[in-house]
Amino acid sequence: MHKPSNTAISVNRAVRDIMEKDLFLNISLRNGYANLSGIARFIAPKVESRLGELPNREAIMSAIKRNRSNVFSMETALKSALAASTVRMTTGMVQLILPNLYFPRMLDYFQAGITNGSVFLSTGLQNASFVAEKTTLQGMDRSLRRLVSNIRENVSAMHLIISGNALETPGFLTSLFEKLSMAGINVIGTANSYSDLVILVDDENSSEAFSAINDMIRYSRLP
Repeated sequence: MHKPSNTAISVNRAVRDIMEKDLFLNISLRNGYANLSGIARFIAPKVESRLGELPNREAIMSAIKRNRSNVFSMETALKSALAASTVRMTTGMVQLILPNLYFPRMLDYFQAGITNGSVFLSTGLQNASFVAEKTTLQGMDRSLRRLVSNIRENVSAMHLIISGNALETPGFLTSLFEKLSMAGINVIGTANSYSDLVILVDDENSSEAFSAINDMIRYSRLP
């Protein structure tokens, strides 16, 4: 009786792990929406990074076929949290970084209503971040602008309206960041509250980032 080689077993395990963690692959393969050859090409770099070598395409496709019927059992809580989410993207924003010492002054500026549109903020141990419309800079006086240690332009804010328990759902944030990572998109910042999650990306990646997350949400709503 022929026994599978250690390499074949390793490829199978690597492919299974990847498939279990990617919602898009999970549902697409389960419902027959995905082209197996295309999926094999898509996950090949991930398989290579796990094994330290790139197996042949046939081995990856064989592992996909072997696992697609018994892997896809997404946690109900995760699926529900994603399905209840909505997403929108705002491009052409700026991110202002300044020491926490000056946070109250900058907050007063935004609360005064000088600028319009959405403002997303987050604070750390040393610095605070404000993400707002580009017009923010036009109304800012020099004394206030001098407090800003770094200005990052051409920022897009992906704003997710989430259910109250989404951030407490195991795998919720991980699934979003892994999806963006697999699409080659770098996350440059985040902010969140009870019902909102903001993911910052460069403007040049905004369309692809939106499509990736919107597809995740859309597919999570499938029966």
